[in-house]
Amino acid sequence: MEEHYTVTKNIMVMVLSDVKTEKNGEVRTSEYPQIHREVKTTNESAVRLLYQDLREKGQEINRIYAFATQTVQGKLMYMQEKDGQKQLLPYQYENHDITHLDYTKMCMKDILSEDAWCIIPEPHLGEDNVSLAMNRTLSYTLRIAGQIQDDIDAMRRENPDVKIVLHADCTGGPRHAIMMLINIIRLLQYNDVEIGSLFYSNWISSKRAGKIEQINDVYRFYNLIAGAEEFVNFGSVKDLQGYFQNRNISAELDDLLLAMGEFADEVKLCRRWRFVDAIDHLRKAIKTFEGKWENVEHRLDTVIESNDDVRLNDMLMFQLLPQIHKDYSDLLGEHDSLSLIKWCLNQGLLQQALTLYTESIPDFLFDRNNGFIAMTEDKDRRAFLEKQYKDHGKDYTRGFYFLIHYGYGDKTVKQKNDSAVQSAVEKQKKALRRLFSSLMEKHATGKQAKEALQELDSSSEIVHIQSIDTLVSLFDWIGNLWDDPEKINTPGKYRILQKRILKLYGTPDKWPDMDVFKKRKAIISFLKSNIKREDIARLAGGIGERGSFNVKWRLIDSGAFVLHTDPEKFNHIIDAYAVIKDERNHANHAKEQQGVFDTAESLIDYMQENIRDIETLCAKTGKERK
Repeated sequence: MEEHYTVTKNIMVMVLSDVKTEKNGEVRTSEYPQIHREVKTTNESAVRLLYQDLREKGQEINRIYAFATQTVQGKLMYMQEKDGQKQLLPYQYENHDITHLDYTKMCMKDILSEDAWCIIPEPHLGEDNVSLAMNRTLSYTLRIAGQIQDDIDAMRRENPDVKIVLHADCTGGPRHAIMMLINIIRLLQYNDVEIGSLFYSNWISSKRAGKIEQINDVYRFYNLIAGAEEFVNFGSVKDLQGYFQNRNISAELDDLLLAMGEFADEVKLCRRWRFVDAIDHLRKAIKTFEGKWENVEHRLDTVIESNDDVRLNDMLMFQLLPQIHKDYSDLLGEHDSLSLIKWCLNQGLLQQALTLYTESIPDFLFDRNNGFIAMTEDKDRRAFLEKQYKDHGKDYTRGFYFLIHYGYGDKTVKQKNDSAVQSAVEKQKKALRRLFSSLMEKHATGKQAKEALQELDSSSEIVHIQSIDTLVSLFDWIGNLWDDPEKINTPGKYRILQKRILKLYGTPDKWPDMDVFKKRKAIISFLKSNIKREDIARLAGGIGERGSFNVKWRLIDSGAFVLHTDPEKFNHIIDAYAVIKDERNHANHAKEQQGVFDTAESLIDYMQENIRDIETLCAKTGKERK
């Protein structure tokens, strides 16, 4: 089989500098030992060093992207002093005027053809325009990056296996040009372009010589910051480990990076007990690492004095730890199941939060020392419960088994309660249909609808309207349409709800052709008179058995367990647990039915509110027990 070779294309980006001249009218020259020659333009030194390095690898510079400021586009001039008078005169090249740009290209014609240059000129925007003005830096960044990206896309269409390597000379142009170049480099790196050599040419005026520095380490510092931010926000350590890879680091930093990696893995896998172990390792590793340096005076000064890579890398990480402490405060101190869930919610790790919540809250509620619900004191009954867990609950934690699986063995009791639930569901659906129609007729606001719906929901101890908030949003949306029918075309935050209503309405293909007033009339008439009872219940996420009723008949009424807290507040927490657990099942078990929550934000808010309720009840129960 013929071996496949990847084609490499080397491109370079820079901001061109103007050409410097002496008082005698000659162009200033500088010696650069690294390229074994003198150069006449600032950018030339870096270009020639890259050309030299690539040639040794059998490669070439395929394209130069050069941003030419207004000054560089202008004539090359020099200041002549004669008889005490100063006069600005055009520089003559082969008896002709020449621009800074053309002179720069001419100086490198031995290594770069005309076709290799892609000049991006700064536009002239009037007499008062400042060249490369700070307030236009971003637009110039996008202009240059866009040109480069277009060419890269063309190269990849021609050869999908091509490897693009971007180099840069960060020397030329005004002082803030380097900021523009770094932005360009990061944009292109984001679009899967490999970063090659980044140069900065230092010119020593007293020696009329210079040194070309590679500044890749300085640029990679941005990756370090991005890696720390990635870890803080998402619990991912990929960029941090990438930065310190193949660097000299201390044993303490090595263990800290290992702990961060283990934590990152457990965030993804979300195995509760391994997650806890990973947090403990992370906390100990941070403490050990900080302990090494926290009592060392002038620790930052020692980095400069020692020129020690190990110490430097330690200090880089040391500077990142305060923000990690701040954002991981729920985990790095004393933590429990609630703090793990809160951290995941705060970081937007919703699936992880759902998994931890569903699996750990039962054990929190049934905790033997501080739980809200406990086994009966009856010894025989306790022995029976322990045997049931031993025989049937070995695949679950104690809390999860008793809350979710225990108590369905008595078929007579189960059938009786199933019948009660079904009857209550039908009754509540009818009541919800009557209330919905009444609220529509009254042009109720969202606030008014919420009060009425909550009252209806609390009227049943057996079943629960899963998502009152969705129906409240519907009345808010209708209120908006009464105020401004044009909003039916731009529903904004109600777009998901409107899409669901239109699907129930049944003619979404004809909908856009109607006048906004006709649309409003049609949709409100539909909601007042034609919407089905079952569809109203679906909009509300369904009507189902309350988690608290289920726990009551399985665990409390049977005498197996007793409550050690406020029954009403406990029931509220259990009802919310059932809703959240059901939502997790919708997401994880490929169910066709839609969940209760239309947006991630609404689910996060619901879970955070439930966590606060649990913490409040914990505080109250703890005080009562003291």
